[in-house]
Amino acid sequence: MQAKTILPIAFFMALAQAAPAQNAMDWVFDESFATLATGNIGEFRKSADALVTDFYGGDILGEKPSAWLDEAVDYFYVSRGRNEKGSAAVIITEYLTFWSMLETMVLAIPYSDLDAMASEWGFKKGTFKTKHIYTVGGPPGRSIPFRFRYATETHLLISGTTKALKQVIKAKSIKNKLPRQLISRMGEAGLVIHVGYKNAPKDWQRNFIEGIQSLRLGETFRAATHDLEHLFLWKRYDEAVKLSFAPLFRSEGKAAQKLLTMLGAGAPAKSDFHGLPEGDLVAAHTSTANRHVAELLRVLLDDVLLDDYLPGADRENLLNIVTEISDKLHGARFGLYQSTAGSGLFSLVGILEADDADKFLADLRLLAKIGHYKGLDFDTDLARKANEKLIRQLIAELGASSYRVRESAFAKLLLIGEQALPYLKEAIKDADLERRRRAERLIGRIAEHLKERRETLLKPRWLMEIKPSFVFLDKREKIAGQDVMQIGIVFPRGEDATRAKFLSHYFGHDWKRIRLAKCGSKVVFMLGSDTKLFAEALDNVQKQKPGLARSPLARKIHSANGQTCVALSFAKILRLARMKDLVDEQAQKPLQDISSVQFTAKENYFILDLRVPKQEMRAAQALGQIRFLFLR
Repeated sequence: MQAKTILPIAFFMALAQAAPAQNAMDWVFDESFATLATGNIGEFRKSADALVTDFYGGDILGEKPSAWLDEAVDYFYVSRGRNEKGSAAVIITEYLTFWSMLETMVLAIPYSDLDAMASEWGFKKGTFKTKHIYTVGGPPGRSIPFRFRYATETHLLISGTTKALKQVIKAKSIKNKLPRQLISRMGEAGLVIHVGYKNAPKDWQRNFIEGIQSLRLGETFRAATHDLEHLFLWKRYDEAVKLSFAPLFRSEGKAAQKLLTMLGAGAPAKSDFHGLPEGDLVAAHTSTANRHVAELLRVLLDDVLLDDYLPGADRENLLNIVTEISDKLHGARFGLYQSTAGSGLFSLVGILEADDADKFLADLRLLAKIGHYKGLDFDTDLARKANEKLIRQLIAELGASSYRVRESAFAKLLLIGEQALPYLKEAIKDADLERRRRAERLIGRIAEHLKERRETLLKPRWLMEIKPSFVFLDKREKIAGQDVMQIGIVFPRGEDATRAKFLSHYFGHDWKRIRLAKCGSKVVFMLGSDTKLFAEALDNVQKQKPGLARSPLARKIHSANGQTCVALSFAKILRLARMKDLVDEQAQKPLQDISSVQFTAKENYFILDLRVPKQEMRAAQALGQIRFLFLR
C-alpha cells in the first residue's frame, strides 16, 4: 500500500511542474470530483528543475523533480512510446474516503507509439487496440499497478477499477460550460487543478465550509459556499511563478451574487498606477474604491487583521471611518517608497479620486474633528452651539430616505460617543420610527463602548498606546505650484521620546504630519519626508503624466481587468531587513520586477492572481526564515 500511495503522489507532483499545457482543459470534466491536468510533459525536466533551483537553490530530498517522473513512469510501465509534447492528467472520478481515491483514480498519458507502450505489458504489435478495455500484467514475478487500460486516439487511460475507467471514457469536457476568460486563462497554464465542489460528498463540503469559517472571512463568504460549483487553481512558470485561483458559483445563487457584488462584480475595472511617482518603489496598491470594496476591506480588517489588537469599540469606529472614506472615492492608488538619504526609510504617496474633492476634504475635516481623543469642544458658547447643531443634524439624518446617509450619520454619532447621549435620548421620542430605532441602537452601542473602554484600561494593548488623532493645521506650503494643506498627528499621552525616535526613523523628520493637495477631482497626499516624491506626484496629476503606470514594472504586475492590485518587493524588504541599503549605496538598485496579487470579480466567479518573479523567490524564502527566527 505504501508504494501504491507514494508513487501516484510523486506522479502528481512531477506533473505539477510541467511547462505550458496544450490541452489541459480537455481532461476537466463536469462530473468528476477532481482533476490535475497539464501538458507538454517533454519540457517537464527543464521547467521543474528550474523552479526548484530558483526557489530552493538545489534539489528536494536529494533529487531533482525530473527524477520523480522517471520513477513514476517506470512504476506504471509507461516509459516507452510516450508523446512528450502531449497533455497528461490525473482524474479522481468520485470521493468516498481519502484512501478510496486510489480506487477512483484514472491517469491519462499521451502516447506517440501505442505498440511500443503496450509492449511493456507483453502485447505484440497491433494487438492492443484503441477503444477497448484490457487487463494487463507485468513481467514475470512482478505485479503491475492500475492494470485496467484503455486507449483513445491520443492517450492511454489507466486505472485500478473498470468503473472509474468507464466514467472517464463517457465523461464530457467542462469547457463549454465555463466563461470564455476562464478557458483562455487556464489554456495558457502549465498546470490546472479542478475540484468539482458540487460533486463532493456532504461531509467533505462541511469540512470545506468549516475551513472557510476558520479563516474568519465573514458570514457573506461562508454563505456563498452553498452556491459553489467548481474550484480552479492553475499555475504557469516562465519569468515568474503565476498562480491563480477561481471559484465558480451557480449563476442563480443569491448568496454568491451578494458576495460577488460586495467584491466589485459589475464595477468598472479602471484601477491603475497612473500618476504615482517612479521612485524607489517598495510596495504599491491600486483599486476601484467603491462601496463594495469598502465592505470587503471591513471584512479583512475586522476579522483578519485587527481582531487581536484593538478592543471592539475602537475597532468598530476605525472600520466605520474606513467605510466613510472609501465610500466617497471611486479610485485610489498608493505607493510606498524608500526615501532619499536624510528623509527616513519610507514615504507613502497616494492619489485619491473623488466625485467632489472639496466635499471629500470637508468630510475628512469633520471625521478628524469628531474622532479627536478630546471629543467635541463644549467649553465656549460658540463652540457648544456649533457642535449641538452638528449632533442634531446627524440625528435628523438618521431618518433620511437614503440608506447610505442614514448609515453615515449612525457611524458619526457612534464616533462622537458619550457627548451625543443627551440628544439621542431626546430622539427616542421622535415621531419618525426609523429615527427612533436608530437612536435606541446608538444609545445601546455607546453604552457598550463606554463599558468596554473602562474594562480595557486595565488591559492595555499596544495599538491603544499609540492611537492617534488628526488635526487640520493652519500651516500651508507651496509644492510644485500647488497649495498644500497639512494634517497633524497627535497622541493622547503626548510626545514620547521612544515613539518619536521610532517613527522618525521610518518616516523622517516630518512623521508628525500628512500633506494634502487638491488637484481637480483628485486629492494627492503623502506621509513621510521625501517631498521630491510628493512634488513628482503633484506634477504628474496636474499634467496628466502616467508616472509609475508607464514603467515596465507596472506593466508586468497589473492588468486593466482587475479591480484591485497589490504589489510588494520581497527583495527590497529583505535588503532593508538586513540594513544593506543603509550601508551600501550600490545595493540601492531600481527594481527590475516585483511580486503582486491582483483581484478580479465577474458575474459568477472571481479570480485571485499571484505573481512571484524568479529574482523574488529566494528573497521571499529568506524573509520567511528571518520571520521564523524573530518569532522564535
